[in-house]
Amino acid sequence: MTQPQPAPSPSYQPPVQPHSHEKYLLAIIAVGIISLILGLVGGYGLGSNGGTLGSSSQPQPNFTWLHGTVDYGSGVTGKSILFDAQGAGTYSSSVFVDNTYQLYIPSGKTYTVTIYYLGASGTEQCPTARPSLITPTGSSDTENFFC
Repeated sequence: MTQPQPAPSPSYQPPVQPHSHEKYLLAIIAVGIISLILGLVGGYGLGSNGGTLGSSSQPQPNFTWLHGTVDYGSGVTGKSILFDAQGAGTYSSSVFVDNTYQLYIPSGKTYTVTIYYLGASGTEQCPTARPSLITPTGSSDTENFFC
């Protein structure tokens, strides 16, 4: 036998509130505006400090494009040429097949010149480079050397 089921009692259901993302959307817009303002203020502050990032107040050296030829005499193959100045360091260039060299070097320093070549026993140093001292100036300078 079946027993009658009690009638369902009406249960309480809270009223459906509209679900909105309005609060989240306003928060995202506010954060975006604040970020934009901070970025503009910070960028302006960095750009108006009178220099660039990573710059130094020390003067930067001027460089000279130094180039020319090295005359070794007959039957000698050139190898390299070195320019050494106290306080400026040592700079070098290969001597190419056509006996030319080229490099950038700090201007206004006096350099001692050393020339190397391939001799019978390997790499050899020229006894005296002529000229043996140079002081490059300007943006470009041509110096020809003899061994």
